[in-house]
Amino acid sequence: HGSLRISCMGDNAERIRRWRTSKLEAWEAGGKLREKFPKKKDLERWMNGQIYKAQKHLKSRNILVLGVPRSGTSVITHALCQAGAVWKWKDSVLLKMEKKKDKNPEGFFELQRVFKVNWRYLHLQGIFGKNYFAKPRHDLRDHEIAGMKSETKTVVEELERATPNGKCWVIKNLRFELTHPIWTHIHALRAEKIGMLMAFRSPVEVVESTWDMWKSVLFWKHAVLKILDVACNCGYPVVLASHRHLMTKPKEEMARITSALGSINVPGLDAKTVTCVNPKLWRCRNKTFETLPEDYPDSVKSLWADLLKLHKTGPPVLRPEAVKAFRDAHDDRETDGYLQSMVEASMQVQKEQEEKLVRRVRRLLSGLGHRALAAIVGYLR
Repeated sequence: HGSLRISCMGDNAERIRRWRTSKLEAWEAGGKLREKFPKKKDLERWMNGQIYKAQKHLKSRNILVLGVPRSGTSVITHALCQAGAVWKWKDSVLLKMEKKKDKNPEGFFELQRVFKVNWRYLHLQGIFGKNYFAKPRHDLRDHEIAGMKSETKTVVEELERATPNGKCWVIKNLRFELTHPIWTHIHALRAEKIGMLMAFRSPVEVVESTWDMWKSVLFWKHAVLKILDVACNCGYPVVLASHRHLMTKPKEEMARITSALGSINVPGLDAKTVTCVNPKLWRCRNKTFETLPEDYPDSVKSLWADLLKLHKTGPPVLRPEAVKAFRDAHDDRETDGYLQSMVEASMQVQKEQEEKLVRRVRRLLSGLGHRALAAIVGYLR
């Protein structure tokens, strides 16, 4: 009769259902199956055995959490860890930033080693601060990033060793869409062992939570599209995680997330054990978030509306072909054009402010005597 084979890239529950239906129809029509299993309970026992054998040969997946900064990646990673995912080992340290305690008082639920190696790579690329949208260099030599590749490989290998059988590990890699060239060991695991969890949040809330600057709204779209590009290129199945739903309906959203991850063979997750989210403490719960302001670009409104629709009515897991279709429906040429003009405008404003400050300091110093100037220099030293 042949054994059941289940593809890791498919929706296992749906494949099992179709296979069961076909075998039941063949048994009811008579023939070899009916001869071998005269009673229906014998057929059921045989089918359950075949399903169990097939599932034993499936490779378990691990979780890669991506998302736009301030889109809820920390709280989602924290919730996954409470649900049973392994995210650190004995010498790993939670990332904490004193300057941003008001944003994430409990820390950013990101490994310091992951953050630091990513930050070094971004600096090497010239992507940081006011230059965050600079185009990445494509002429980096192997020796320039060999040490970073070795460090990321060590991170993944140590995390795999720390993960017991029947469990999965999770890495929050906030800038993976930019730093993926140094994470070659994750790519080496292939799509059969990685599932991507993409956190998304209203661009309005992201803006309120981060910048009151020129880059906020279009940065949101730019980052979302780049994350989808990575999923397309690597062939990762994608599960969407809504920050709003996790903060307002944590049990319902975590049940949806763990069920979707379980369908692509991510083991050991239990949504019932998640207690890190208290909806009563969330300040934005009464705000409208589905409708964006009228002055937002149409491309941003379209992307946000499609993300909401996909989360509400789309499949729990987006296969690579579905991710590609979604990505192709949203052109980012408008985004790149806006970004370039905004970068240039912002750099010009910054230059003018610096020149104005220099002129003021020079006027101030020119009005001071030598003795007062020497006292100021001595104090600064």
